[in-house]
Amino acid sequence: MAEQMIEHQSLPSLRYLRQFGLVFQERVADITIYVTGRNLILPYFLTELAFLGIATSQGYICIPEDVGKVTQDLVKGQLLFREDDIGKDIIDVVGERLRNINPEVQVKIMGLSDIDDFDYDVAVALPRNYYDKLTLPRHTRIIWGQLGKVSSYVGYEKIKTPRYKINILTPSLSAAAAAFIAQEILRIKRLIRPYTISKIQ
Repeated sequence: MAEQMIEHQSLPSLRYLRQFGLVFQERVADITIYVTGRNLILPYFLTELAFLGIATSQGYICIPEDVGKVTQDLVKGQLLFREDDIGKDIIDVVGERLRNINPEVQVKIMGLSDIDDFDYDVAVALPRNYYDKLTLPRHTRIIWGQLGKVSSYVGYEKIKTPRYKINILTPSLSAAAAAFIAQEILRIKRLIRPYTISKIQ
């Protein structure tokens, strides 16, 4: 029966076979997310979106044109950016890199004057520190992802975190924060399927 089901699925659908029954995949594909900031959570989070199939139908991953350049710390321990990307504008490389992971992902680069003219499901802000000024939409719920020396933070308010240098824990903290942000987006958009546990007789 399982073999028969797989046989009738299109190749794009098979990409998300691991999450069949867990999320409403057709609605996941329609999510539009605004993402900005340059802490190390960024490449992990964008990769997470590509693997989940977010923004692969009517949705977009929207990135502002002033997000900045790929820096040395952004290429540590992740698979989105490469050493030869260092010094390049993120907006010049992110679309190609994400489509290498998932060819269906749609990336939209936002001009600063157009940011508030678009309808986002959620915005994600990933500042390098508390004083990092990011360009954010004014009328969208914002999830903050921040890093500290030995911890990471995900929440709806920007908090002061101690200054830190990249250390052995930073990639793991970044990956965990990226996963929690993605999970929170699925939760608030009600995209996680309800399930029941049968009573043991």
